[in-house]
Amino acid sequence: MKKIINLAVFAAVVAGTVVTAQAADITVNMYGASAQRDYWHSLGGDFMTKSLAAGGMGCVSAHRAEASSNYRAIKGESCEYAGGDDIYITYGSVASLEGVKAAKEDLPIDSALSAGCSSTSVQRKIVNVSTCDFSNPYTVDPVTGKWTSAVGACSTTLTCQDIHLGTSDVEGESFDQETHGNKFGHAGGTYIDIQLTPEDTTGLVNYKPTVVPFAFYANTSIATVAPGVNGISRTEAINIFAGLVKNWNKLSGFTVSKGVQVCYRHAGSGTHATLDKAVFRGDAVIKKTQVSVPAPGVASNAWYYQSSSSTKTGEAGMQQCIETN
Repeated sequence: MKKIINLAVFAAVVAGTVVTAQAADITVNMYGASAQRDYWHSLGGDFMTKSLAAGGMGCVSAHRAEASSNYRAIKGESCEYAGGDDIYITYGSVASLEGVKAAKEDLPIDSALSAGCSSTSVQRKIVNVSTCDFSNPYTVDPVTGKWTSAVGACSTTLTCQDIHLGTSDVEGESFDQETHGNKFGHAGGTYIDIQLTPEDTTGLVNYKPTVVPFAFYANTSIATVAPGVNGISRTEAINIFAGLVKNWNKLSGFTVSKGVQVCYRHAGSGTHATLDKAVFRGDAVIKKTQVSVPAPGVASNAWYYQSSSSTKTGEAGMQQCIETN
């Protein structure tokens, strides 16, 4: 599916929004994978202020703001690409499959994402740029190219808007997983049952301009025999995420006697689909149902999360699971 945007893709979307919006300022609403969200938050200022010749928008200045880690916006002012008008990009991130659903104009997996919208298959709740503080101008780190200015705040009240670009880390046809557990893992939330079938993406334009890196993370409290032991093998990853390893000391090089608690994304996530298709490859079955036992080590605790990270009250993400387990 559509991933990191390039100038040609952006040009097509901008052309469409100019026709439909009939306004000077241009807004492009994007939805889907969390990797796209982080890309724009880190490098969106560079994209806005680069010259047209360098593949940017040629804006005089850029700004960023957010309602939460999952809902963000950037603004480019007096952009050459837009004939001197301003350009806004908003991003809502939940899971890759939601990006596919948005691109197909299908109902989301989680109905709350478009609840109350006039067109629940086309629209999603995202940041309203009119509520954002874009007063902090873009400043850049000369080494990384990332911007270093403070992040302005947007209202946490999201509004229903049409989605112009859907983004996913994996092919829509890769989503055939299932999960059963709390919406926000250890933090609770509604217990949800997700069982997917491959998503037909016939008719969608598929852009693949970049590769998204993938890595495993463990809590820093996990000790090893030697500093040189800093990773796990594919076989060990399969045994962990299939729920077969109950204690860290059962893995080569790990000495700490500590129960394993496994953190997953719910089905529909590109991360979960990648774990299934690129790591497991059919050699075993990923644990599908939440497990919570009083004494980790007797069984592997397993938690599922709707998002990679979340700053909303009561809504934990997979990052918090890793940090606390």
